[in-house]
Amino acid sequence: ARRALGAGLSAVVLARGLDAGSFTPRVTGLTSAFYVAGGAQDGYECTVAARQEPLQIAHSYGGGGGGEVWAHAGLVVALDKSLLTDLQNHRIALRLQVTSLKMPFDEQPATIYVGGLEQAVHDPSHWEVRGRRDCPQPLCLMPRPQVVASEPHCGWAPSTNALSMTRAASREEDAITLEADISPLLQQNYSALKVWAVPLALSEVGMWQTQNMALQTVVLHSEPRDTIV
Repeated sequence: ARRALGAGLSAVVLARGLDAGSFTPRVTGLTSAFYVAGGAQDGYECTVAARQEPLQIAHSYGGGGGGEVWAHAGLVVALDKSLLTDLQNHRIALRLQVTSLKMPFDEQPATIYVGGLEQAVHDPSHWEVRGRRDCPQPLCLMPRPQVVASEPHCGWAPSTNALSMTRAASREEDAITLEADISPLLQQNYSALKVWAVPLALSEVGMWQTQNMALQTVVLHSEPRDTIV
C-alpha cells in the first residue's frame, strides 16, 4: 500500500515570475532489471542517466525455460528548491506528454504514479551484479503491481507517498498527456520526484507488459487555485 499524503502543510508555488506559467525541470531516465536464470546469469542492473533516448515509462515481467526477467523504466524529475516559495493560492501541476511505442505483444493496463524521493539522485550512475542474488538500493527496486504477481528475488520497492496521474486532453493526435497536481508532494520537501508505471492486470500466463511510453516533453505548471475546476 502507498502511504497517505500528509495534510495541513503550507502550499508551494513556483517563484521568479513563473506565476501562472511553466517551467521545464531537469529529467533523467531510470531503468532496472532483475534476472533469475540460474548461476552466472542471476543478478540485476540499474542505470540512472539523462541520455537514455527516448526516456521511457514501462513495467514488464516475462519467464520461460531460459529464466525470468523483471524490468521497469521511469523518470526522475529534479526539484530546484530555489524556484519554490510559500503561498496559499496556487497549485503546481506536473504535465508529461508521451507517445506510445508499438510492442509486438499484448499490453496490460497500467496506472502511472508520481512520488517523492527523499535523497538526491546522482547521474550518470550504473550498478550491475551477476552471478549473485544481491539487491540494489531502493530507488532501483521494481514498483509493486496492483495485482498479486510473481515477485523478483529482491522484492518490491518500499511504499512511498504517491499520486496517480490522469490523462488530459492533448492537441497532438498521437500524443498522450499525463497530469497530476503535485502540490502535496512539494509540501513534503522532497529532493526529486519519480514517475513510474504499475500493471493493473496480468496475461493469461501470469506475465505482463504495460504500455511503453516515450517521453516527449515535461513541464511544471503554476496555476491560481481559483482556476481549478
